[in-house]
Amino acid sequence: MKKITPIKRKDIAKYGKSGDTKDMVRTPFPFPLYLDGDPNLICRNFYGNKYIAPAVISAFTEILDIYGLQFIKDNNLDWYGGCYSHRKSRGSDIMSDHAWGLAVDIVPQLGKFKEPSMIPYHYIQAFLNRGFIWGGNWYTPDGMHMSAICNCI
Repeated sequence: MKKITPIKRKDIAKYGKSGDTKDMVRTPFPFPLYLDGDPNLICRNFYGNKYIAPAVISAFTEILDIYGLQFIKDNNLDWYGGCYSHRKSRGSDIMSDHAWGLAVDIVPQLGKFKEPSMIPYHYIQAFLNRGFIWGGNWYTPDGMHMSAICNCI
C-alpha cells in the first residue's frame, strides 16, 4: 500500500509555488472516472503532484477491488472532482491545496461542501489509510476533499 505523510502547511514551500506544474504527473487510473459525473468528460488519468500520485492510484485500486467496476458504475461512484486547480480556497485568500496538486476531490455529489458526507465508508478509509486528511471531519465539512496538507503545527 502506498502511503504519504501529511505535509504541514508551514512546509508547503518545499513543494514549490502554487500553480507550478513541474512536479505534476499524469498516471492512469485503475478505472475511468467522470469529471463531476459528466459522461463526456472521462478522466482516464490522474493529474496531480508526484508526491501523492502513487497513494491516489493505490486508493482507487483498493476501491475497485472492494466494490467492483459494475457496482461503482451502477451507483455513480465513478464521479471525480479533480486534483490540480490553481485557485484559492472557497471564501479565502489562501491558495487551495489543489493549487499544488496535493488534494483530490472524490465522488463530489456525495460529499458536498458544508453538507454531511454520504461517501461510502471504504472510499474514505482507502484514502485515510494512505495518510490523507479528510475534509469531512472539518468544522465546515468538505466531504469530497482528500488532502496531503494538514493545518497541524
